[in-house]
Amino acid sequence: MRRANHALRATILGIADNLICCNHHFGVLATGWRAAGKDPRLTHVKVGMRFTRIAFHMVAGRQVFRHPCLRERSYILDKLLAFHIEHQTPIPETLQDLNYALEQVPKKEYKAEAQPLAARLELLEHRGAKGPRPLSEALAIVLARLGVGKVQSSESGEVNLA
Repeated sequence: MRRANHALRATILGIADNLICCNHHFGVLATGWRAAGKDPRLTHVKVGMRFTRIAFHMVAGRQVFRHPCLRERSYILDKLLAFHIEHQTPIPETLQDLNYALEQVPKKEYKAEAQPLAARLELLEHRGAKGPRPLSEALAIVLARLGVGKVQSSESGEVNLA
């Protein structure tokens, strides 16, 4: 214990506290362990260990993490975009964060990640000029990086004499 990383341990236990309070899945686990008469300190350590396993899988696995308690997959870029819209983040920062997140998403997941973004872009385009244009432009850029989207060629300027 003398050589332990005390700051890391404190951070993980702090995350465990937050998960027990704010996350339904971990809150139910902690309640069950509490009802079974387990020591509250042990409960925090168990939640912290589960979190570190999930975090390791997400960071080192280089694949999209699918939690067993979720039926449908969550979409990373769509959730990030929703966060930025809710917090009214400026478009350049939003686009920068989406690009950073896109670098972490495996290429085999691009098509799945593009689906909710394409639906959101289509909704913005059908609204007409009233909607926030910079957001639709940012979405178009992200979709292009995902390899999905409409490709429009520019006019050549030639006159067709036919």
